[in-house]
Amino acid sequence: MIIYNNLIGKTYLYVYNNNQYIEIIFEKDEFKHLTGISTKLNPKDFYKNIQKKEDISSTN
Repeated sequence: MIIYNNLIGKTYLYVYNNNQYIEIIFEKDEFKHLTGISTKLNPKDFYKNIQKKEDISSTN
């Protein structure tokens, strides 16, 4: 979580092989997807609960 907090809101452009590139954007809404955890929490609530070390298994 500490590493992801340092990345939130930042954009990185990786350039490779003859000027091909990929842009990586770190957003709070994508954190849930990156963890692979299945929960009914929406992405923003999931992120908030993880930061507060609260329950992420909400069935609401």
